[in-house]
Amino acid sequence: MEQVKNPYHSRLYKHLETLQIDPTQPLGPEGLHALLVAASAEQLKADEWIEVLEKILDTMEGVNCHLMKDGSITGISEHAPGVFGVPMSELVGKTLLDVVRIETELGVRLTHATIQRPRKIPRARVFRADGSSYVASVTTKMIAEGEPGAGTVLSIVDVEDRVAQERALHNARIEALAARKSERNTARFLANMSHELRTPLNAIIGYSELMLDDARATGDESKAALLDKVTHASRHLASLIGSILDLSKVEAGMLQLNPESLDLVPLVTQLLEMVRDPLESSGVALTLEAAPELVLRTDAMRVRQVALNMLSNAQKFTPQGSVHIRVAACPPGACIEVTDTGIGMTPDVLLRVFHEFEQANLETALRFGGTGLGLPLSRKLCRLLGGDLTATSTPGKGSTFTMTLADLPPSPPGG
Repeated sequence: MEQVKNPYHSRLYKHLETLQIDPTQPLGPEGLHALLVAASAEQLKADEWIEVLEKILDTMEGVNCHLMKDGSITGISEHAPGVFGVPMSELVGKTLLDVVRIETELGVRLTHATIQRPRKIPRARVFRADGSSYVASVTTKMIAEGEPGAGTVLSIVDVEDRVAQERALHNARIEALAARKSERNTARFLANMSHELRTPLNAIIGYSELMLDDARATGDESKAALLDKVTHASRHLASLIGSILDLSKVEAGMLQLNPESLDLVPLVTQLLEMVRDPLESSGVALTLEAAPELVLRTDAMRVRQVALNMLSNAQKFTPQGSVHIRVAACPPGACIEVTDTGIGMTPDVLLRVFHEFEQANLETALRFGGTGLGLPLSRKLCRLLGGDLTATSTPGKGSTFTMTLADLPPSPPGG
């Protein structure tokens, strides 16, 4: 192992371990004081004392100097002239703060009189001889009269890069917060528009259905066909608006859950009856695997919404084969799994299937329709319910969507 070179006077080496000082690391003002005491204990000669002081100042981080009571420089880092742009001859023996200008963030210039006490200035501006400047932290350590090295140790550490990084991080945080606030404001606006959008649409659907019933009762098939299209399109629009508003409420944190005791098996069985006829009429087998009962506390309406979306997708994308539903106990409480033998998805489609407004491709969108909101909304709802919605798929062989649910605590009183 390579021997660590001692940057201090050889007679001080034995003190390093006792003082817990690593000679390879920058030394702080406290460490300087400790080594000066050690140097005094060794009773070093004048030339040895100067050598010790110079070596110690050079090992400290940044530019460091030892000032006498009158402010004159006793010792200074050897690289100080390069940093300040001032020759060493104009530094040694002079009062540093008369030669080098240092100002606080408020523009107050430091003088030797203003540093006659221990202080730390996290950000000060140090001006070089050519008029340029940089941001630095300034620390002073007082060594009392009668102690070895009596005077002031002044440490100036360049923090320009750190300040720039902090400023960039601060600006990035402000931009992120502003963007998030804008998103939330948009989501709140859409969520609050629920009543204004749904009320007139419900009226259109209601009157269309009444007129459709009258047309069918009077045998006006042409009028009935047109009204049937209006009713179907209105319901589709209502579903789309509902998905957008629900998604907006989730994003805005405004969607309220209503946990209640729910047996998943009857709920799923009821939903199966809604898709059984269209599936079986296409020759697709529908099977259910479930325990006699599986009860947990959750939001029945939201579970129904997600499960129906899963079944509707299975119906839509399974032209032949089978659809199998499994209801079982699993972490964190229960799961509903829908497996089909439909068209399946490629890995790249599977990666973005839970992204808003994403669909497999243009051909699939035109063939099967849809908005690309059902699965993203369903996943967000599942996560609100303490679970998740995941998918696996193989092109040409089918897909499996699994909804997991947690057993939610009761709603707080008045909540």
